[in-house]
Amino acid sequence: MTAALAPERLTYSVREVAGLLGLSESGLRNLIARREFPVRPIPGTGRRVVLPRAEVDQLTAGTHPSQQTTR
Repeated sequence: MTAALAPERLTYSVREVAGLLGLSESGLRNLIARREFPVRPIPGTGRRVVLPRAEVDQLTAGTHPSQQTTR
């Protein structure tokens, strides 16, 4: 399932991004737990996290700082 993300939103859920990237939700949650994927906790909501649109856009474009190699 490929999720079409609304351009006006600033954040997305784990489920939405997993669908966009072609990952399982549990696979993406594992990356998040290992701090290999950027998330933002929402204060006062317990464990709920959101994924910033700007960082998701960078990841899908291949321009995220974590994807840059040093020479």
